[in-house]
Amino acid sequence: MLISLFSPKGGVGVSTCSALFAKALSKYHSTLLIEATSGDLDAIVATDTSANYSFFDWVVSDNPSIESLKKISIGFDEKLSVVVGDTSKNPITDEYHQRQVEFLQNTQFDYGHIVEELSSYEGHCVVDCSNAESMLTKEIIRASDLVVMVLRQCYLGLHKASKSNVINDVDVTVVVKESGRSISASQISQTLNCNILIEIDARSDFARSIDSGTLWSRTPEKMVEPINRYIQDLLEIQNRTGVAKDIFQDSSNANQFNFWSEESSNDLKFSTHIRHLLNGGDK
Repeated sequence: MLISLFSPKGGVGVSTCSALFAKALSKYHSTLLIEATSGDLDAIVATDTSANYSFFDWVVSDNPSIESLKKISIGFDEKLSVVVGDTSKNPITDEYHQRQVEFLQNTQFDYGHIVEELSSYEGHCVVDCSNAESMLTKEIIRASDLVVMVLRQCYLGLHKASKSNVINDVDVTVVVKESGRSISASQISQTLNCNILIEIDARSDFARSIDSGTLWSRTPEKMVEPINRYIQDLLEIQNRTGVAKDIFQDSSNANQFNFWSEESSNDLKFSTHIRHLLNGGDK
């Protein structure tokens, strides 16, 4: 499968969730974790990537094949490899950065070939698409077998999600919980009409595990266990039917496959109000 994760708002934990999804998938199949744009994936998985070419280097190379992508990936074990975003052998000069910006906004480039190569990987490709602003990440999301949106419980995230031009491609949403936030997961679900997969607490021990470089080797169980359950369901469905995306888009299957769900009259009233605001209503 080709799986992409993104968020309309930066700094919500897309790279962390991408790493957790890849780690869960690698228990079952060969998995390639890719950082499609600049980010902190190398720090999250605690590895030195200074000697490796980046995903961008591969995209603009003369032969962006899946075989050449595997060659620049960093192997963690026999089933898991990582390709980082902006850390590469190419020096990050102003000229290089400008070249990257121009390329990512180039509407004439054949992104279809890039997506085809990613889809041809014999295992699972998990792509950290960050905030999905470039033409390339949008194409990857639209071609993905599964699209995961990561949101925090805030109005700004809701607002940006409602305006996102890839919101209709989202299959499931991960909600990162923060203390003091008044917006619930069910309110997010009703406002955006999306399936909430799981809630992950933004806890200090999770942050410490990232800071100390131990997230990869000693992932807090409360953080990864819900994702592991979902991956097991997902792979079981794929093995049984050959498809996953269409089934998980159907909200009627939600409770059957470990989706989190809750409804209340207050949440529904809140959701209606938020939709009114997102559509330009008076505050």
